Amino acid sequence: MGYKQTIHTTLFDLCIITYSFACVSNQNEWSHIGNQKGRSLDDDTLPQMLSKMPKTTEKIELFDMGIKEIPIDVFKGFSKCDTLDLGINKISELKPGAFRGLDKLRSLILWSNQIQILVNNTFFGVNNIQYVSLESNEIHCIQTNAFVGLVKLRSLNLKWNCISFLSQNMLANLPRLHDLCVQQNRLTALHPSIFEFQQSSFQLRVEGNSLNCATLLSLESEGVLSEFQLVRQCKQKSGEHFMTHGPFGQNVFF
Repeated sequence: MGYKQTIHTTLFDLCIITYSFACVSNQNEWSHIGNQKGRSLDDDTLPQMLSKMPKTTEKIELFDMGIKEIPIDVFKGFSKCDTLDLGINKISELKPGAFRGLDKLRSLILWSNQIQILVNNTFFGVNNIQYVSLESNEIHCIQTNAFVGLVKLRSLNLKWNCISFLSQNMLANLPRLHDLCVQQNRLTALHPSIFEFQQSSFQLRVEGNSLNCATLLSLESEGVLSEFQLVRQCKQKSGEHFMTHGPFGQNVFF
C-alpha cells in the first residue's frame, strides 16, 4: 500500500516553532506541523525561514514575522505549495520573479504590508493563482501589465490602499476575474471600458472612493455595478433619497 505525504508547515506570530509528527492512518497521510520557540521577529530572513521547511510544504504561513524583502526565486522548489500567507509584514516591493517556483499556488495573501507599486510582470511565473489579497498596503501605482499571466485569477482585493487611477487595460489579462474590491481608495474616475474583458457575473466593490454619481451611473449601465450599490453610493454623496425598483417592479426609496 502506498503512502501519500501531506506536509503543512506553519510559523506562528513571534516566530514560535515546534516540530511534531502525526500519522493519520485512516487516510494514509503523514502530517508535518512545525514550530520553534524563542526567536525574535527579525532573527531570520525569508530565505532562512524557508530553509527550515520541507520542499513538499503545501501551506506556508509567515504572517507577522518582520519580513522586509522577497528575494527573486526564493520559493524555487516549493512547487506543491498552494497557499502563501505573508500578511502583516514590512514588505515594500514585489519584484518580478519573487514568486517563481510556486507552480501550484492558488492563494496569495499580502495584506497589511508596505507595498507601494505593482510593476509590470509582478506575478511572473505563478499562473495558477485564483485569489490575491493586497488589502491595507500603500499601493498608489499599478502598471498596466502588473497582472499579466494570472489567467485563472478570480478574486482580487485592493481595499484600503492609495489608488487614484486604474489604467484602461489593467484587467485585460484577467479573463476569469469575478470579484474586484477597490473600496477605500482615492479613485475619482473609472471608465466602464476598463471592465469590457470581464465576465457577465463580474462584481465590483467601490465604496469609500470619490466617484461622482455620473461615473457610478455609467458603471451601473454597463452591468459592473449593481443597482443597489449605485443607489447607496449616490445617496451617501448627496444625502438625498433615491428611488429604484424592487424585485416585483415596486418603487423602493433609499
